[in-house]
Amino acid sequence: NRAESLAMTLGSIADVINISKHKQLEVLVIDNKSTDHTKEVCESWAQKIPQLQYHFEPIPGLLSGRHRGAEASAGEILCFIDDDVILSPTWIDSIAEIMSNQAEIKLLTGPNLPKFEITPPDWLAYFWNETPYGGKSCIWLSLLDLGNKSQLIDANYVWGLNFTIRRETFQQAGGFHPDNIPKKFQCFQGDGETGLTMKANEKGFKALYHPEILLYHFIPKSRLNIAYFDQRAFYQGVGNSYTSIRRKFGLYKKEEGLFSSGILKVLKNILSPLKQQLQNKISKNIIPGEIQILKERLKIKEREGFGFHQALFKTDKTVRNWVLKENYFNYVLPEKHD
Repeated sequence: NRAESLAMTLGSIADVINISKHKQLEVLVIDNKSTDHTKEVCESWAQKIPQLQYHFEPIPGLLSGRHRGAEASAGEILCFIDDDVILSPTWIDSIAEIMSNQAEIKLLTGPNLPKFEITPPDWLAYFWNETPYGGKSCIWLSLLDLGNKSQLIDANYVWGLNFTIRRETFQQAGGFHPDNIPKKFQCFQGDGETGLTMKANEKGFKALYHPEILLYHFIPKSRLNIAYFDQRAFYQGVGNSYTSIRRKFGLYKKEEGLFSSGILKVLKNILSPLKQQLQNKISKNIIPGEIQILKERLKIKEREGFGFHQALFKTDKTVRNWVLKENYFNYVLPEKHD
């Protein structure tokens, strides 16, 4: 139900497509049970994007949308983006060039820069972190800027709004895990693309960050407030519980750096030569009291989400079976649980 932002995204795709040059390109919109005018928006862009395909997917959640798109597509390179991004002019051609000429690269991403609907609040500055690769990230809003240098990165930095992967790699890594599930199904939330990228790391697949794989992420006013961050923290806690359970039962082989202990502890667990340097720098920064209170509040929300999911895993057979599935290529979201 984001037809307006989808129109913005399709407009940016139309701007960068050369119909005669990009004959092998497909553009698939997966309508995840919308009740607005999403279908009409797609129809309105069909002439400007001849490669456009519209598919309706009734099972709610990012997982079903992503897997339906992969299944319906014909290409060997899969590029997943969200319906609230604006592609840069270099995005498509840079992906095609890199994936055609560098067979060793299995996953690919680039800068995810913000396009704010309103001026962001001052406190948002405290939710950006430095990374081991230079640059900075704001995981809360899926923003990433590692600078102007192409470099190999941990696959966990390839995020769903700007996620390119070879089809073979996608299959070998077991596909995506549940993500962005409606609230009434929140017990079936998982770790999304992170589950896939952790598997990619385990298998030694190389991931590349390239500055020309750039897009802008539209950040609406509704995400620039504490209530959204509360929701995001709870949601992350559920995902962290899912990850920890799968690790406990041997479905993940080893501890991973970026997302292993949650969104709020990211810098403590990055396996990098810069780890100590970053921690020392952070310890010298004095965070205003109000920001410290806010971060403690969000830690509590994260723990609430973690506890909510852990309790259901212990008491609910449907949730337990769901979490321990080997993969989710063929699934139906449970309509109810114990």
